[in-house]
Amino acid sequence: MILALLAGMAWAELPPPSLEQHLADHTWTRARAELDAGNAEQALMTLSAFQTHVTDAPNLHALAARAHVALGDRDAAKQECATAVASDPNYTLAWFSLAELYSQDAQWSEADTAWENVQRLVPNGADADLAPRRRAEAAAYRGEAEAFETHLREAIRRGFNLTDVLASPEWRAFYADPALQDSVRKMMTVYAGPEALERLERPLRSIP
Repeated sequence: MILALLAGMAWAELPPPSLEQHLADHTWTRARAELDAGNAEQALMTLSAFQTHVTDAPNLHALAARAHVALGDRDAAKQECATAVASDPNYTLAWFSLAELYSQDAQWSEADTAWENVQRLVPNGADADLAPRRRAEAAAYRGEAEAFETHLREAIRRGFNLTDVLASPEWRAFYADPALQDSVRKMMTVYAGPEALERLERPLRSIP
């Protein structure tokens, strides 16, 4: 859902395409069809041939990243996303993909940088709280309580409902971490209420 929304935003922000961009978009559509059909290697060949012999475009790198993920080469996928955002620093979808890749691989410093750019590019709307929330989680995994609180407050300011995490094993682990426990307790008490805190800590009481 979020990827589809961001993709639509990226397209909506583009000016009328040049001939080269039109050809790049046509190649993107062809490679996307190949990828959707399960032929990631062919999609990469289509993209590479166009980039070598015609022109390059950020959206081609973003699609190549998806193909590399399908083939299990996450490092290559990250490099493709990095190339896309180096060419277009406002390419929201590429930053989002890069942030997800880093988060999934527990590369929290790199993930925070990527989510910071998503936060910059998506300041409003239904998903505006996503990036600061993910930055809070990255800070939590690094044991950085102050940054955790800062990013969480921003997520709440943008519409995040802290009660949404009450059933999350991840957040229970944050609460069980001595480096974060005071911060989680404080944020829960202030922004969700004592009953929410009690619900979060309840499963931990049975753990010896």
